[in-house]
Amino acid sequence: MKFTGPSAYNEKDFLENFLRRRNRTESPNNSIEKPMIYELLGAF
Repeated sequence: MKFTGPSAYNEKDFLENFLRRRNRTESPNNSIEKPMIYELLGAF
């Protein structure tokens, strides 16, 4: 099945694979976003 658009997140297989990849320790999202989140939280 081809996953397109935001409705793809309603598909169980797609969402499980996305979250598994998104939550990896070495995920680019973690490498880029985590330092910024900590910086923003420290500003309060």
